Amino acid sequence: MVSTTLKFGGKIIEELSQKIPSTLFALNELVKNSYDAFSPEVTITIVPSKLMITVSDRGNGMSLDEINSLFHISKSTKRYGYEVRQNEITRIIQGSKGLGFLSAFKFGDKVEWKTCKNGICSVFSIKKTDLVNKDDVSGINIPIKTEHCTENGTEIKIYTNQQEMDDLMSDLSDDKISSKLVSSMMDDSFDIRLVIENKDKIASTKKIKSFISECESSQLFYVEYNSFKEEINFYHKGELISQTPFTIDRIDYSIEVKIIIFLFEKGRNTRSISNLYKRVHDNALYPLVYINKNLFNNTRIFDPEVLRKRRSGSSLPQMIGKVSIL
Repeated sequence: MVSTTLKFGGKIIEELSQKIPSTLFALNELVKNSYDAFSPEVTITIVPSKLMITVSDRGNGMSLDEINSLFHISKSTKRYGYEVRQNEITRIIQGSKGLGFLSAFKFGDKVEWKTCKNGICSVFSIKKTDLVNKDDVSGINIPIKTEHCTENGTEIKIYTNQQEMDDLMSDLSDDKISSKLVSSMMDDSFDIRLVIENKDKIASTKKIKSFISECESSQLFYVEYNSFKEEINFYHKGELISQTPFTIDRIDYSIEVKIIIFLFEKGRNTRSISNLYKRVHDNALYPLVYINKNLFNNTRIFDPEVLRKRRSGSSLPQMIGKVSIL
């Protein structure tokens, strides 16, 4: 009997990494790896003078078996959406798509990993161009050097070129993107830090101002809803003015909504609202949507412009806040 085997050309690596839709999405994938590793924080450092990006954490690190899984596209040992508890901290697993190393390749050709777990530190690297030129990448060997270590954690170094670095810096110079990056996980036990060479300002989850204090003089309503409590509460100037029953007849998800609705009087506008709550493509205000505590990047799914189709006197499209779906 004649048989054949499946083979995968290296060009698939290039195609998949470039199909990752945005800088925010790709960096978010790397952030989720640190979150799943129960690190208290992740630091993304951009060094244009060395054409280098570093992503480092103090999480659990990776064993040899986990490293093998890292390079298995579309396979993951993680189970998305499951709660995991470690050292009295509970987190919802984020990764499951096997996109970790593809996200790193969006920014550069060579990527180096140094990951330490249970006293063993593993160091390895890979170049995208070496893979792209292969007719079949399914059997490529990646050498791993091991040494002893005392602390767990992972550091990823991505070596890029001038054009890719310029594109990255252009994206991160937009506060609407950088602020969303450091706000991409809704979890007080985790801090995302963005450090850029020769810039004094360090963006950090812990430095984000609460939306409750945004432009207080123009706040009309504070609205909250919890699908477990099954009621919508409207507050005006701190006073509960309306309580409306609202039931979602589903058991596979829950929703919590906390938003501020603004009424900007003559001479006032949205300029004073933080860029975190403005959409990148049109600057419109919108509430951030989180799914299983991770920022949902499709900003058009919650479109305040829909409300503008009604009379201005009966619509209140200027809103910010957070929508959490579990």
